[in-house]
Amino acid sequence: MTALKEYERLEASGLWRADVGEQRRDVTISFGKTTLVIRDPAGRALTHWSMPAIVRANPGTMPALFTPDENGAEELEIEDEDMVSAIEKVRKALIKARPKPPRLRYAITAALIAGCIAAAAHWGPDALYQQTLAVVPAPKRAEIDAALLAQFQAHAGPACIGNTQTDHAISQLTSRLNLSDEISDIIVVQSLPSVAIALPGGTLLLDRAILETHDDVAVTAGYVVAALHNARQHDPLAHLLDTGGFRTTLTLLARGQVPEDVIDTYAKALTTTAFTSYDDPAVLDAFAAAQIPSTPFAEQNAPPIRAYITDDPMAGQSIPLILEDTDWLRLQAICGTS
Repeated sequence: MTALKEYERLEASGLWRADVGEQRRDVTISFGKTTLVIRDPAGRALTHWSMPAIVRANPGTMPALFTPDENGAEELEIEDEDMVSAIEKVRKALIKARPKPPRLRYAITAALIAGCIAAAAHWGPDALYQQTLAVVPAPKRAEIDAALLAQFQAHAGPACIGNTQTDHAISQLTSRLNLSDEISDIIVVQSLPSVAIALPGGTLLLDRAILETHDDVAVTAGYVVAALHNARQHDPLAHLLDTGGFRTTLTLLARGQVPEDVIDTYAKALTTTAFTSYDDPAVLDAFAAAQIPSTPFAEQNAPPIRAYITDDPMAGQSIPLILEDTDWLRLQAICGTS
C-alpha cells in the first residue's frame, strides 16, 4: 500500500499499557507490513496492531490515544504529530479501500439475506452455512484474519515481526512453492499446536520451533504445503463458523461481522488445539505440485508417516532450490529480529 510505503521508516516514542490498571511503559512505534509495531526500549516486539482495527480514543486531542479495538483496555499514547498523522492517514486509506456497495446493492443484499433465511427455514441451517462460505469476499476474510491474529497474540504472546529481509524470504518461499495466490502472509508465532495453520483469509501461522530446530528448509516447506492442502479440503472459515454456531453464520451474512466473543474463543482454541491434520495421502499431490520432497516432513512426525516416505513424489528426482541459504538463515532468525 502506498500509504504504508510512505511511512515504512517512520518511528516515534510512546507510552503503552497492556490492560486497564497496568503501568504504562516507554515504547517505540513503527509500521509493519500491515500493522503498527510496538517495541520495548531493547527493540523486542511487545505486540502489533492490525491497522484497520485501530481506534482513536480522543479525536482532535493531543497526545493522541489509540487502542486496538473498541474495548480500549490496551492503550497507546503518542505525542509525535508526524506519527499520529501517519496512523490516521493509513487507517483512513485502509478503511476507504474496503468495498462499499452502492445503495441499490443494499436492497439486493437484503433480498438475498431474506432468501437465505427462508432457505435455512425450509432446508435447514446447513443451507445458510454453505451460502455464507460461498459469498464471503476476500477483503472480509482478510479482516477476520487480522482480528484472529490480534486475539491469538493476546493469548499466546506477540508474533515475530521480522524486517524487510525476512519479508523477502517469506515472499521467496511462497513463490517457490507456487502458493503466492493462496498465502497472503506467513506469520511466525511463539507456539502453535498445529505447527502450521491457514486462517480464513490466506494468512498462515507458523510455529517458530519448526524454523529454529530443523536445518533442512524442506521440513518447513512441507508443513506450509500440508497446511494449505488442509485448508483447501476444509475451509478455515467453516471451523470458525462451527465455533460460533448458527448465530455467527447469520451475523456474518447479514452484517458482515463475526462476533468478538467468537473471534476470541476461536483464537484461544488455536493455542491449544491442533486443527491441521497431516494424515491425508492426497497431500502428496500437493508436494508434487510444489516440487518438494515429502520425506523430510514425514520424518518429523511421531511416528513417521510411512506413506509419505515410501511414496515420496520427488524420490529420485532433481529438486529445485527451495531457498537461498541467506534467505533461509534470515527466516530461521526471524524471532531474533523482533
